[in-house]
Amino acid sequence: MVRIDGDVRRLEIDALTENEVHNLVFDIMDDAQRSEFEAKLEIDFSIELQSVGRFRVNAFQQSRGASAVFRTIPTVIPSLEELETPRSLKRLPIMRRA
Repeated sequence: MVRIDGDVRRLEIDALTENEVHNLVFDIMDDAQRSEFEAKLEIDFSIELQSVGRFRVNAFQQSRGASAVFRTIPTVIPSLEELETPRSLKRLPIMRRA
């Protein structure tokens, strides 16, 4: 299952096995991240896949084994207007001690 724009959707593919998920998660981690994951049973990090994009990853251990959540990191930063933020936020960059 995946969540796209808040909607949970079922994929028409077989679910990954516990071993496949474990291998996927460990393959994208470096040695330090693997050590932290094994010690704490969870870790947050980011990865970049050339020609695909950047992702925030939350890997964690649950009763069925290793799991992970991947969130895209936008390549274009939206403006305050595009985010429809309050006008008061537009003044923050010009304030001395914001």
